[in-house]
Amino acid sequence: MAKRTRGSHNDGIRQLPYERWDGTDMGGYHSAAGRRRRATHTGATKPAVRDESRRVRSQHLGGRSMLSPAMTLGELVKRYLEHKSVNVKPTTAQAYAYAAAKLTPLFGVPLAKLSLMQVDDLSLALQQDGVAPAYVHRIMGILKSVLEQGRRWGLASPNWLEDISRPRVPPPNPNGYTREQVIRFLQSAKGHRFYAMYYLAFTAGLRRGELLGLRWDDIDFLGTGEADVHVRRNVVQVGGALVVQEPKTAAARRRIRVGADTATVLEAHREQQRAERESGITWADQGIVFASELGTYLNTWRVYPPIEAICKAAGIPYDGLHIFRRTSGSLLILEGKDPKLVSRRLGHTDVAFTLRTYQHLYADQYDAAVLSFDMSSAIEQH
Repeated sequence: MAKRTRGSHNDGIRQLPYERWDGTDMGGYHSAAGRRRRATHTGATKPAVRDESRRVRSQHLGGRSMLSPAMTLGELVKRYLEHKSVNVKPTTAQAYAYAAAKLTPLFGVPLAKLSLMQVDDLSLALQQDGVAPAYVHRIMGILKSVLEQGRRWGLASPNWLEDISRPRVPPPNPNGYTREQVIRFLQSAKGHRFYAMYYLAFTAGLRRGELLGLRWDDIDFLGTGEADVHVRRNVVQVGGALVVQEPKTAAARRRIRVGADTATVLEAHREQQRAERESGITWADQGIVFASELGTYLNTWRVYPPIEAICKAAGIPYDGLHIFRRTSGSLLILEGKDPKLVSRRLGHTDVAFTLRTYQHLYADQYDAAVLSFDMSSAIEQH
């Protein structure tokens, strides 16, 4: 009869007759019956059996064992999204759900039968249907994250996780307006109710949600004529509802100094808003800088139609609101401002992201950085 050694109740290793040892591990599932798979290994020494046991367990944890045939990819995705929804911002959870929905053709496939070819075929089909490579890249990243989470939960995942291919995404080359185009836009926008919002978007480089989330107590008007703008909240639209939330990262929660021209525009906007509030209409006084006609937070979609009309009047191309932010960063870089300062001003977490995003501008400055030694004057002196 085999004799269990001290501590063997923890490692599943026992001593057999004739100076042999064996160990048993449970992991994975039989593809047909759905029962747990038992792995037994024997060896001449206990350390040899223990090493083999560790190898088998490592393979199982690494996702190389058979999967439960009962769960489909769709069921795993659903569970993954439920757990994600409580750990991320509502807009992020919504973005995950939208991307995961593109995996629907594979939802009915059991995890045990999911193959790399099926995944690559779906990636190809999405691109042929006109889905942007960057978005397909994101979808495949979500799939990889789903399978990785399944592995952590003990459901395991295919051993080809690292082989999931993603389309090549070209490096970003963001466009921006020239200083002359910005002036033409602002001249055409004068008198518009959102004039101050667009002006601040150019000079401070704020995101849409950051602009809409500003309150008057976030702005400090300084004795120098300048002003400090504090970014403390973000307004996003989830479905049909507006959600006010904190900035996504610590870097996004920041203070931005704006010049006297911007401060003057903001003060004029505050006077205009005071006149609206005293005109007798119902006004929810929440201290919102860029409020609706009722004093409430502005719906995100409302900022775009005026921009398109103003761009048409100014004779410049329309590219939404985010181009104002790109223009702000671009002009600062072209003026020779420190990349670290530009990155902090824009609320980027890492200056490397700023460098990658505006690399086409840095290339222009790189070409202008020429070092030379004029030896002709030195020779003449001798």
